[in-house]
Amino acid sequence: MIEPRNAKEIFLRRPLEIRHNTSWPMTRQKGKKMLVGTVLSGDTIGAYLHYYGRRSVPHLHPDICPACKKGYPFRYYAYVAALVAKDDLHAIVEFTDASMAQVDAAFCKYRTLRGLAFGLSRVGNAGNSRLFARFEAGRRDKDDLPEAPNVTKILMNMWEVPELIQSEFAAEMAVNRLMGVSSLNGHH
Repeated sequence: MIEPRNAKEIFLRRPLEIRHNTSWPMTRQKGKKMLVGTVLSGDTIGAYLHYYGRRSVPHLHPDICPACKKGYPFRYYAYVAALVAKDDLHAIVEFTDASMAQVDAAFCKYRTLRGLAFGLSRVGNAGNSRLFARFEAGRRDKDDLPEAPNVTKILMNMWEVPELIQSEFAAEMAVNRLMGVSSLNGHH
C-alpha cells in the first residue's frame, strides 16, 4: 500500500491496481419463494463447514479444528457462480448436501453446469428445510454469459483462509493441471 504524502495522493479516479472481484454476494434459498437463475460455473466447488461463532467456517483436520474440539457438527455445502434471475445479480449460490443428487444428475446429463437454468426450493416452510434443486437447459447461449469468477478464491477470502494456505492450494491446483488432473480430489 502506498502511503499518501499530500491531498493529491489521497483522492484517485481509479485504484492503483485493478483487482478481480473476490467479494460476490452469497445467496441462499430461503423460505417459500423459488430462487432461479443461470449457472456461470462449470461445476460446483464445496467444503465441509461448521456453524461456529455465529458464522460458517471450513472444517479443518480434527486435530486442529476448533469447532471439532468443541463438538460442533459439520455439513457439506457446494457453491457456484450464477446470475440470479432477479435483476441478473452476480452471486455465489449455495447448495446443500441434500441437493447434490440433483446437481450430479444435471452434470452427468449436460457434462457441465455452465449455462443451465436452475431453480432452488425448500421442501418445507422453514428456511433450513431440505433443499431441492432443479436444472434444465438454459435459454442463454453459454458463449454470451459472463465468465465465472474464481469461486474458490472468493470462498477462501470470505472464510478468511490464511494466505499461506491459499498459495499452497494454488500451487497444488497448478500441479494438478499440468498432470491432467481435473478435480480437487484427483479424478481425471
